[in-house]
Amino acid sequence: MAQRTNSNKNLSVEYGGFEGIDTRANHSGGIQDALNLRILSDGSLQKRQGYKCIYSNDNGVRAIWSGIISGSFSCYFLVRNSVYKLDLESGEPSFCAAIVTSVGKAQFFYFRDALYLSDTKRIYKILESSAEPIVGYVPLFGKDWGTGYPGEINEPLNLLHRHARITYKIGETFSSYLPTLHPVREIRAVYKNGELLSADAYSFDERFNTINIAGLESGDELEAAVTFEDDESTLGTELLSSPYAYVFGGINNSRLFCFGGELDNTIFTSTYVSRESLAESERCFPGCGHIYFSAGNQFTVGDGRFSVKAVARHFDRLLILTEGDAWIADSSACGEEEFPIMNVNSRTGCFSEGGVVSVGNDPVSIGRKAIFRWTSETDELNECNAYSISDGISELLTPSFFKNAVAYADEERGELWFCDPAGDGEAWIYNVGRKAWSRFSNIGAEAFFDANGKVGFVREGRICVFSDEYYADYETVGSSVGTPISASLVSGIIDLENPKTKKLRSLVAFADLGGGRIDASIVSDRGEQISTSLVSEGEHSPYTVRLHSHRMKSFSFSLRADGDERQTLHSLRIEAR
Repeated sequence: MAQRTNSNKNLSVEYGGFEGIDTRANHSGGIQDALNLRILSDGSLQKRQGYKCIYSNDNGVRAIWSGIISGSFSCYFLVRNSVYKLDLESGEPSFCAAIVTSVGKAQFFYFRDALYLSDTKRIYKILESSAEPIVGYVPLFGKDWGTGYPGEINEPLNLLHRHARITYKIGETFSSYLPTLHPVREIRAVYKNGELLSADAYSFDERFNTINIAGLESGDELEAAVTFEDDESTLGTELLSSPYAYVFGGINNSRLFCFGGELDNTIFTSTYVSRESLAESERCFPGCGHIYFSAGNQFTVGDGRFSVKAVARHFDRLLILTEGDAWIADSSACGEEEFPIMNVNSRTGCFSEGGVVSVGNDPVSIGRKAIFRWTSETDELNECNAYSISDGISELLTPSFFKNAVAYADEERGELWFCDPAGDGEAWIYNVGRKAWSRFSNIGAEAFFDANGKVGFVREGRICVFSDEYYADYETVGSSVGTPISASLVSGIIDLENPKTKKLRSLVAFADLGGGRIDASIVSDRGEQISTSLVSEGEHSPYTVRLHSHRMKSFSFSLRADGDERQTLHSLRIEAR
């Protein structure tokens, strides 16, 4: 906001720190547009970096992930049915493996000790040179059952498969029939007192669903690894159709929350598997892994009217956002099969699929008509813990933006990025510390990612990375000619606050022009236009330009920074007399 100083007959309007776009302040000197200008932490304006396309293909990028694995930074992406590892320096992709699907939604996620990929058909474990479909934890379905009749279910079946383990303890009164409860398609192994039995030592009775073993004695302990016949349930397919995964919880109770599939109002939650249980499972089913979606451990959010759009951590709680409302659960519930949730906002949710990002402990979500930040200033859960951060730009955002925009947090620079891939290519940038908005053109991101401290994005099969090294946008791989970046600032109307008219006297600025220039244009309420320029003089140079004008009651101004330089404007003052 412009700061005014009156001294006798003189008036100065000063911008000592630019607060970004705010269309509500059109008649008080507020900024109406800031294009391709980054708002720095001290309020200075700087022309944005350029970006370079480091990889391109004609088929699009279905998913991308980056982060630390085994102490080094890695980046993986999916094109059709091929998984690649990307060298962010050279842009060279290394083929890892092929998966089943070649189109549709997909997402990478890191869980406990490995990177995974979900593609609505399967979940794969991603390694340097392979993408193996996971089996998932094989539960101890029956524990210490006797002969004849099955006991209680110890661990429900995993929705990912029909494998199970059952242990038996032979009492003083027994038969030779070990119950399985369900029809069995295959007996993988049977252990008796720790020794693996040969396949001809047992048989399966399909009539009574029992494993028959002769020669049992009181005190014997057995374990059977079996695969049950398929049933009519579609929950496993519906789980796998949910491509979006969010990891919540600590090392001893972390769980996956999967959503976005055929049951769009439902979240599938995994059950934590201890390392001891995993070791027992892998003895019978080597390499099965610890992902365990126990049957019955999914829940419909609210009354089921709205589809789940995003999930995020809010301090030690889980925030679940649907199209129309928000729900929250405490982390203490993370180890429970029943996951109790509580409605905290019946009007605000997330309208864009996956349109949520976090600022520290505060999630930020894209609602139907505004972008909301979720806070928790008290321990009370109420509808006041979400407030709009987009009021100053909401009238500039389209319905398509709220429905389709993707979000990203650039932690290095304290910025949030929002871009509608179906829009005009603009990205909206929010400086969290200054609560200020600007916009970047020629982005059109379908997804953002962390390029090892730099902002990376995907657009139409291209992977691009921003860098301080680039002063233009290099939109094709290997191009030496970039698209110039043109930055501009437009003010609102500045009223001279005097019944008498005034003349403009001077423009005073501090700037680092990097060898370039900033062109200024001032337009009075009577239509008079005054043009001038700031030309490079050195680092953090003061500029004073005398202005000659007729009398006026109000004016507005615009600034423009073209060329192959990165101009920075620290402050601006316009004086009238």
